[in-house]
Amino acid sequence: MVILENWAASLIGPSWFYGIDTIFQIMFVIITLLIYSLSVKAFKFSLDKKFKNLGLSFFFISLAFLILALSNLALYSGFYDGTVRGINFANLFYLAHVFFMLIGYSVLLLVSLKIKSKRVALLMFSFMLLFIAFAFQYYLKFHLVSLMMLVFIAYNFWENYLRKHSINSGLVFVTFYFLTIAELFFLCSVWMPTLYVMAQLMQMVGFLSILVMYKKVLK
Repeated sequence: MVILENWAASLIGPSWFYGIDTIFQIMFVIITLLIYSLSVKAFKFSLDKKFKNLGLSFFFISLAFLILALSNLALYSGFYDGTVRGINFANLFYLAHVFFMLIGYSVLLLVSLKIKSKRVALLMFSFMLLFIAFAFQYYLKFHLVSLMMLVFIAYNFWENYLRKHSINSGLVFVTFYFLTIAELFFLCSVWMPTLYVMAQLMQMVGFLSILVMYKKVLK
């Protein structure tokens, strides 16, 4: 296992998990699309822009997982080596995954902090673009930035739960608590590959928690 400057140079996680992680990513695509759909329904019912923005963030996250799943399928099948040798499509796809994930997390951060200023949002997105354009060791820096953003998001939803003490606010906090823990495991998986599996499981628990919350809201 190496610390990657070129993501295509190696695979993340234990070798026995290759291919299984793609199944997880496809499941994440389905779950986050369901969350997006339920967010749109909640917005139409309540006209609360919070649900609209949450839906938008999960749409970007779903797109990010779809890109990663397709890229991994091509990588595991040998498509990159046999068909497009010499063109680093793996890195391009991974950068697209990073881009859409960070956009999704940025929208979530804006929602959790209740920031409505378009200038602040534009500044945040500009920093994301600069990060993607100039960062090396994409895997480490991407998950470090994601961890920092999710810590703020989880803390804000924890404070929201302390104010409301409702099941729904608790489920939202649980979602981002597990997503935060997942990012920590992703970072540590560079040195302990087995933690990559735990990170995938933590993400699954997180996304399922907010899916349950949305179903409760709509009921």
